[in-house]
Parts: sequence; structure tokens; C-alpha cells
Amino acid sequence: MCGLFVVAAFALSRAYYIGHLGVRFEPGSLSEYMQFIDPTLLRKDLLRSLFYLRDQPPLFNLFLGVVLKAFPRSSTLAFHVAYLAMGLSGSLASFGLARRLGADPRLAALFASALFALPGTILYEHWLFYGYPVAVLLLASALGLVRVLESGSKRDALLGFGALSLLVLTRGTFHLAVYLATLAGVLVVRHRKLRPIALGALAPTLLSAAVYAKHAILFHGFVIGDFYRGMNLAMMQMMQVGRHDVERLQESGAISRSCPPWVHSHIDLNRLLEAGHRTAPRRGVPILDQVTKSTGATNWSSTAASIVGEECTTAATVLLAKYPDAYERATKMNHDRYLFPADDTWPFQRVGQHNNADRLREMNQWVDVELAERPGPGQPAKSVKRGLEAALVAPLWFLARNARLAISARKRRRVSLSSAAFVACFATATLVYSAEIVIRYSLGDHNRYRAEVMPLVWTLVFATGASIARAMLRSARRALRPQPHAAREHSAEEHSAEEDGAEKPAAKPPPLSSASE
Repeated sequence: MCGLFVVAAFALSRAYYIGHLGVRFEPGSLSEYMQFIDPTLLRKDLLRSLFYLRDQPPLFNLFLGVVLKAFPRSSTLAFHVAYLAMGLSGSLASFGLARRLGADPRLAALFASALFALPGTILYEHWLFYGYPVAVLLLASALGLVRVLESGSKRDALLGFGALSLLVLTRGTFHLAVYLATLAGVLVVRHRKLRPIALGALAPTLLSAAVYAKHAILFHGFVIGDFYRGMNLAMMQMMQVGRHDVERLQESGAISRSCPPWVHSHIDLNRLLEAGHRTAPRRGVPILDQVTKSTGATNWSSTAASIVGEECTTAATVLLAKYPDAYERATKMNHDRYLFPADDTWPFQRVGQHNNADRLREMNQWVDVELAERPGPGQPAKSVKRGLEAALVAPLWFLARNARLAISARKRRRVSLSSAAFVACFATATLVYSAEIVIRYSLGDHNRYRAEVMPLVWTLVFATGASIARAMLRSARRALRPQPHAAREHSAEEHSAEEDGAEKPAAKPPPLSSASE
């Protein structure tokens, strides 16, 4: 019944936003974004372009290509429907995860409905980019991990690690190492179910590993998106060092003129290569040879772009050695931007256009995934900071509860890490890992990257608070209804075992009668 409430609330909120406020799906990113393959190649040369795609995992571009091929005349509508389906899946995943972490089903349904009806959620749901799918996949992965930890079945392992594999194949930040570390953790915690879990996770593991192996063979690297890291590191430092010092280093030949101080969707790659006296070899593959897309935007998947990335990586090393303080100042700025509201970034800051952000601001003065009043432009959202701080300590509650169970039952049975404690640690580790990558290696839009993990963060924070409140209420009820000492201990132990997903203690056999003796 609570699940039906989540579905109904999702449908009503979308009817209000789309029907009343006039929010529309924005597919304009398809023609210009550097992360996307040329739309013409997506339609006519999809598989080969995906195979030679150098600096993006292939899944999101595969999704774009399939939709463009299947719905050539109504692709915008098809994208919109797909994103609405993702949103509904995300709200149900948030509801299921909150329930399994200890929240009351009715409260979990209200929370998930509110989380996926916030204006910030709507803003990202109607923007053709991989941020929203990543947010949904993070929730689905966490819920899948809970299920596989509780059941240990092959089917749940396939579903849980399948969702995690889709995440790895969508967003380069989530490296194959993240997947393998999570798989290893699950196998250690549930070592008694090693065989079914390993068999269920086999196909997603092989698929993810195959993509990374192909990338290593073709491009001699085991990090998808290393090109962006080199460019970002160079430009982060150039902005701090100053134009005069950068030009002096270029004149001396310490860094190449092929490394630009800034990148955008219409930069001339040929001109950059000529400035650095570099040329790009032709490979006979359109996605690698074309420096400009059919839309007129720069093809950042080309060989020419990879050469620019190599020059930027070299420049970043030189700048770090000569101006070590520049990088520290840049990361400090990145940290502050990480806490900005999710809409206080490109492309939602366009002035003079009645876009979705404008429509949502008319409804309310805050447009953010976070539950708080929106601060002024260029100011951190206090709710974001509080939510992130709460997420950092949330696993301590589940770990403490697990430890209490282990202590109370140490002489009767072996107690392993509970599914709630493991998934709480997974969510917090994901937040810390993602924040470190974004703050240290991204040039801009740090709050946009943070928005990808916030649905998982808020679900963890809510579930932790609900679990604590539930435990306090249970303790208060026990205090009002005193029980015999032995019975109280036994009841508390059984409830903790049920709450943590552990097996109940085996019943003691009855004493032998005198006749049997």
C-alpha cells in the first residue's frame, strides 16, 4: 500500500510540474556537450563509435544512440518518458532503502515522495545528462546490496551488482576498482553464501571488466576519463597562477601552447595543435578523426583532443612543481563550490531565458535537491553542509547497534556485519570518494556533481534518524512496561537480531526427564 502511495504521489507531482507550471524536457545538450558522441554518429555509426569512445564509459551514449535510432522523429518525447521512468524507479528505490534501514513504511513513503517531488529533482529530471541516471543508479545499487546481503541469493546478487555495473559503465568517476572493492566486501561479510553471490555477480563483473580491458588495450590506460583529469588540473592551476606567468612558461617551452586556459564546446582543436606544433594522426574512424561534430561543436572524443589532453597533463605537472600553492587554492575554491545549491551552476544560470529553472523559481525561491530555503547566488547551502556531516557519522549508529548485538550473543552464535551497517558504510564511502574526486580533479560545476549523490545521502540521513527515533521509542515503552529481567534480555536480543537481519538464536533443548535417565 505504501508503494502505491509513492507511485501516486510521483504521478501527481509530475502532473503539476508539467501540466501546470509548464516544465519541459530540455534535450539541447545532445548537440553540444563534450561528453556526447556526435548525434549523426549515434544514428549511423553507433557501435563503432562506442568501441572507440576514449574518455567516457559507453552506457549513456549507448542509451542516446538507441533512442535516436528507435524514435527518429519523437526522440525528445522518448527521452522524457525514459527520465520519468528513472524518476519513478528512484523514488521506489529510496522508499525501499529507507524501509530496510529501519524507517517506518509510512514515513519512508512520505520521505521518498517528498524527495522526488522537490524542484531540484524536477530540474535534473528534465535535463538530458547523466547526472539524474547516476543518482537513481546509486539508490538502486544500495538497495540491491541490502537485498543480496539479507538473502545471499544468486538472483539478488545479479540484480544488485547489475545496478552497480550500470553505474560503473555510466559515470567514469565510479571506477571498476569501486565495483570490485564493493564485491569483495560483500563476499567477506557473507562468506557463507560465497558461491551463490559470486555466481550471481559473475555476469556484471565480467561485463564491467571487459569494458575496462578493452580501454586498456586500445588506449594504454586503465582510467576512463583520464583526459579530463589532465585538462582540469592544468586549468585549475592556470587560473590561480595568472596569465602573465603562464605565458612566460609557454614562451620558455616549459608548457605547450596546445594546452588552453579554458575549454568550451566550440574550441578550435586544429588551431591548438598548430600552436603547439603537434599533429593528430588519422585512424580511419570518424569519431577519432573528426575534430568538429556535424552540429558545429568540438568533438572532444577525437585523437586531436587526446593530444591536447596529454599536453595539459604535462603542463599540470610543471605548474604543480613551480607553484604548489596554486593547486591548494584551487581545491579550497572547489570545496566551497561543492556546497552551493544544485541549480547554482551552468546550464541553469542562463539569464533572460524562460527555462525550467525560471519556472521552478517562480513557484518557490529555492530550486535545490536539498530540504532548505535557497541562499543567495554564490553562497553555500547550510542544509547541504548539515546533511553531509550527518551522512559522515550515520554509519556509526548502525555499527554500534551491530556491535551491541554481537556482544549480547557472543556465546551463542557468530554475528556478522548487518546489511544495514554495511550499506550505511557504502553510502558514506561513496559520498567521501565522490567528493574527493570532484574537489581535487574537477574544474567547475562541483555542486552539480554533488547533486548526483544527494538522494542517496538524504535517504541515509533520514533512515538513520528514523531508526534512532524508533529505538528510543522502543526503549521508552519497555521502561513503562517493566518485565522480568531474563525475559527482558531475551526479548531485546531477539528484536535486535530481527532488526539487523541476523538469524535468531537456536532454541535450547528441553531438560532430560528422570524417566529418560
